[in-house]
Amino acid sequence: MKVTLSTLVVFTSICSPLVLAGDIAQDIRTGSELERENGGYFGVGLSVAHVDGGRIFSDDDEADAYLGISLGGTYYYNGLFIEASQGTSDGLNIGYNFLNKGNWSVDFIALSFQGRLETEDDDREKSLNENERNDAMLERNTFYNGAGIRATANFDDYIFQYRLVTDIHGGNGIVSTARIGRSWQIQNWNLHSILSMEYSSSETNSYLYGVTEQEATSRFAEYDLGSSLKYSGEVGVTYPLSEHTVFTSFVRYTDLPQEIEDSPLMKDGNETLFVTSISYIF
Repeated sequence: MKVTLSTLVVFTSICSPLVLAGDIAQDIRTGSELERENGGYFGVGLSVAHVDGGRIFSDDDEADAYLGISLGGTYYYNGLFIEASQGTSDGLNIGYNFLNKGNWSVDFIALSFQGRLETEDDDREKSLNENERNDAMLERNTFYNGAGIRATANFDDYIFQYRLVTDIHGGNGIVSTARIGRSWQIQNWNLHSILSMEYSSSETNSYLYGVTEQEATSRFAEYDLGSSLKYSGEVGVTYPLSEHTVFTSFVRYTDLPQEIEDSPLMKDGNETLFVTSISYIF
C-alpha cells in the first residue's frame, strides 16, 4: 500500500477571524499578521492540477493532468500546531511555536511529512525480473519526514520564511529553504507571488533522484549526485466565492540544477505546476 502525503492542500479561510503564522503560502494568501490564537479550520475541495516535467513515478501515469478531492486545514492550540499545505511543497507539519514577538515568529517543527511511502516489503534487487525492477524503481519511496526550525518575518506586505529540516525517518539528509512572498489586495481578489531557493544535501538528492548499483537496470543506469540548489517562482490568486467557499489558483515554475535534470528518474528537468481548486471551509 502506498501513502501519498504531498497531495494535502491548505485552504485559505478568508472569513475566519484566526490569524496564524504558518506555511508562507497560507500566510501570503491571507496577508496575515504574525499573531497566534487558539482554533483552526478544515477544508474540502475539488482541485485540478497539471504538471509539466519533474520526476517519473509510473509508466501507467502518462497523463500530466489530475482531478481529485483535496483535504486540508490548520489547527493551533497554546503554541502547538498542525497544518497541511501543498502550496510550497512542505507537506503535513506538526510543531510548536516557541517565539511570536513583533514581526517574528519561530517554530519548532517536530514532524514534517511529504512524499510517497511504500509500506509493502519488497526485495526488489534480488527477486524481481528486469521489468518488475523498473516498475519498483518508479514506485519506490520518496517519503521524507523532516524535523527542525522554521522562522517567519512579516514586513508590511512582504513575508519572509526560512526553514531548516533534517530527515528523521531514514536519515535522508538536510533540506534548507528560504522564501519571500508578497500579496496585493484588489477588491475581493488577493494576488500573491513567492520566490524560493532550496538547498538539498547529497543524501537527500541521492535518495530522491539517485540510482544505486543494486537498483540499476538497463533502463535506469547507476547514478549518484551531490548537493544542489534549486529555485522556484509562484504567482496565484485567491477569491472568496461565498462566506465559506474559496477559489484558489496558482502556477509555480521550478528551475532544477543540471545534476538533478540528468537523473534517469526525471522526465524533462525543470517543472511547471498549475493548480486550481474550489474549497468549502468549515
